[in-house]
Amino acid sequence: MLDIRDIKDIITRHMNDQPYEIRCSQCGYDSVYTTEIDSDYDLKIQVEPCKFCTDSEANEESE
Repeated sequence: MLDIRDIKDIITRHMNDQPYEIRCSQCGYDSVYTTEIDSDYDLKIQVEPCKFCTDSEANEESE
């Protein structure tokens, strides 16, 4: 889960066009994030499981 420091860092980097990383919401390793600024200039941050976690979930479901 993101805490307020993460969000402040993301916004600062976003405004300065700098890259930023958010750790996977499941394993904490790969940085996976999507950001979106809507028409009201609200920054929406979605943290998702990384590709490895997503792939391992898909493998578990297919077995």
